[in-house]
Amino acid sequence: MMHQRETASRTHKAKMERLFQAGDADGDGCLCREEFLELTQNAEVKIWLLSMGLDAADGDALFDLIDANGDGRLSVCELVEGVSKLKGGARSLDLLSCLRRQDKLYQRLLGIQPGMAPASASACKDVACIAIAADKDGADDISGDPKQVPVPDASCRGTGPESIRAPSLCQMSTEE
Repeated sequence: MMHQRETASRTHKAKMERLFQAGDADGDGCLCREEFLELTQNAEVKIWLLSMGLDAADGDALFDLIDANGDGRLSVCELVEGVSKLKGGARSLDLLSCLRRQDKLYQRLLGIQPGMAPASASACKDVACIAIAADKDGADDISGDPKQVPVPDASCRGTGPESIRAPSLCQMSTEE
């Protein structure tokens, strides 16, 4: 199993390096946004990226996600690592982790700006309820005070003990 992963990793790296070389039109060792966008408009490249679970339809957004250091240029390393992280579908664990971190930041922001309310109460409520359903063990993965996560309103409550914890966005949505 380990050997298969190493082989797959080497194969992915070699393919990304070939893709990089094909896109580096000026030979400067970096892909600028224009070079990347031109590369992603190639029909064969689009199909190849789709086979890895990457939709190149929005090349600008894809470039921004891959450009780890934000300098507007992709190195070979950024391309290899970025595509590796982005290929395939998102896991529920990844999404829940993002939701929890977002909520933690939101709560810190509320500490600075107490009167702040969510832009869309129903959207926040839906997201919070999804997070409750996915959080089977009730554990808070984010460092900080777990007491800051309030009990949800009645419409978000499930039937088990795992449903008593919800991101504060759920509660905020009922206060409007």
